[in-house]
Amino acid sequence: MPFSRVVGLGLLLAVGAAASAGDVGFQEAFALARPKVVVLRVHRAQSQSLGTGFLAAQGVVLTARHVVRNARQVEARVNGNTYPVELAYEESAQDLAALVFRKDDLLMKPLALADSRELAPGDPLLIVTTQAARPGANAETEQRLAIPAILYRRALKRGPTAAPGPQLVLQTRVERGDSGAPVLRISDGAVVGLLISRELPDEEDVSRLAYAIPAEVAAPQVARAAGQIPIAAGALGEFYLIPLARP
Repeated sequence: MPFSRVVGLGLLLAVGAAASAGDVGFQEAFALARPKVVVLRVHRAQSQSLGTGFLAAQGVVLTARHVVRNARQVEARVNGNTYPVELAYEESAQDLAALVFRKDDLLMKPLALADSRELAPGDPLLIVTTQAARPGANAETEQRLAIPAILYRRALKRGPTAAPGPQLVLQTRVERGDSGAPVLRISDGAVVGLLISRELPDEEDVSRLAYAIPAEVAAPQVARAAGQIPIAAGALGEFYLIPLARP
């Protein structure tokens, strides 16, 4: 399966060189994440918009808080079906929001969350986003984009409303509408971050750095939201941070 989008030949070659022969690989990681990255339709008092999120636990969608801010109603488009979801937890300081499905008729294995602190600068990553969420996009809600990225560094950056917190700084090119997308490590397709912003575009309207909340920061909020899902006991999948396997 070819990439839906190639962002900079130099970046792609660098990411490819950093990946080892034992990695899951770009294509496999994209195929694993694709059905679990959802389109969020956000209804507000006088407008509506599309956003991106992903299944982070059984029945839980994780996204950036600003994607669903001031929403009166939110729907998640998953595998051709639309489901109502509601806000279970939000964290304005880190720009996080966790949504839960109102019904238990969607039982899909979520993406695994991993501890980003075991990453090293230069490690290859992959962002999977929804093309339909981009401003002016004329795309089907089922279309997904695979965007290669490299971990540039970890940093303490000020959130929207609070003191500085940990963020992943990524070498990549993303656009408006990509917030809420999962950042995957290539080695096993696990989520290491949640995309929340990008640097200001240059004179050519290009951003070369993006910022993500580490998965281990979001994990407690996801677990808290998972505890609010009104489904039968034992139906929740195990929530965990999987370790990074290095040779």
